[in-house]
Amino acid sequence: MASPSGTDNSKTGPQPSGTSVHQGLSPTIIGHYSMTGEIQDFDGSNCAQIVIDWDEASEKKLKTPMDLNMAMDKVQRKNMKNHFNDRLKKLQHWILEHSECMNAKPNFVTSRGVMQRLLTSIYPQEEHLVLHATKIGETIFLLRVPSKKEMQEQENASEEQQKNSHYGFKFEQFMTDGADPSTGNNENKSYYVIVQAELANEADFNTLLYEAEVDGMNKKFYKDDRLPNCDELIELKTGMLKVGAMEQSLKPYKMRNTWAQCWPVGIPLVVCGFRDEGGVVGRIRSFRVADLPRDSQKFKNKIDFSPDKMVNALNEFLEWAKTEVKDDEVVYELTVTQPLLTSKGQTVKQPQLVIEGHTAKKPRLLDDFSVKQPPLDKAEDPFRSSRLSPTSQFLLPDFVQAMRSN
Repeated sequence: MASPSGTDNSKTGPQPSGTSVHQGLSPTIIGHYSMTGEIQDFDGSNCAQIVIDWDEASEKKLKTPMDLNMAMDKVQRKNMKNHFNDRLKKLQHWILEHSECMNAKPNFVTSRGVMQRLLTSIYPQEEHLVLHATKIGETIFLLRVPSKKEMQEQENASEEQQKNSHYGFKFEQFMTDGADPSTGNNENKSYYVIVQAELANEADFNTLLYEAEVDGMNKKFYKDDRLPNCDELIELKTGMLKVGAMEQSLKPYKMRNTWAQCWPVGIPLVVCGFRDEGGVVGRIRSFRVADLPRDSQKFKNKIDFSPDKMVNALNEFLEWAKTEVKDDEVVYELTVTQPLLTSKGQTVKQPQLVIEGHTAKKPRLLDDFSVKQPPLDKAEDPFRSSRLSPTSQFLLPDFVQAMRSN
């Protein structure tokens, strides 16, 4: 039988990677796949190898700046319609090729994006979080549903917004060993890892299987005959250069979102390229993910950034979902109500996920936004659910049949 990585266990192909344990989570990479447009390869061909040639504890001033506008006219833009319509299809395809990964009957199968949004659900967002869920046997499958507003904003993005989005992809190309930035990059090339994890809570633990798109890994650890370890992965970001600053830094809210993005996979390092308004990166700095909560408190306008509260929010939702999603192959719509962002100085009273010690009496500032939380005794139920019609089923028919017989 093939291993989760797609190779026979008797051969020297990729094997499940080492485990990273932190904050009650024990993620292990058990497989991977690469995407080039709609073509899915069950290998690591799109895993970028990233060279770290500076002291991780310091900043690097580039002798030759990175012009993120280079070859802009040759870019193959990311197809966002495919992104929204994926509906866990690629993960389902991978599971069908490696069905043994379901032998342990995980409690949840989902994406890293869902976990990231649940982790940050106690903090202000533009819209409430909506998920679709369906159960087969002992496993609940979770899918995030993008709002009409989100899809319209992507479809109607201005040229300037598209350019800013492209800068992130171009920085990845500059940081990839062997890549040629003078050529246009293909934004539809991506690399995913499949993660198996146990998440501890007060009473027990939940088992999860999820996919996560990752930027790449440290080149010095790369071997083509094995999967990457969690602690070898690197997340790449871009940020605005602060002219004259002694030290470049991410904004506090971006630190919090980045922590929630990296934590489910156990990614330990973020490398950020700081660019000017013209899109030219002049400095690079690395950040330890474990240090982001502490680093965020160095700013004058502090934000609430508590990994413990975020993990509690994730656990609370998962426990609620297990009691709510009861009937097999029925699609449920699950809504997590959140405090909503509004213009600075205004008040929005919205139900929130209440966790002991979290509700604030004063408005919490998030850059140009302000949110005032309702008093604890007026907080409403943070979760809502409803059953949808059978036509809402998001799992592939072949996948459903295979899971029934697993």
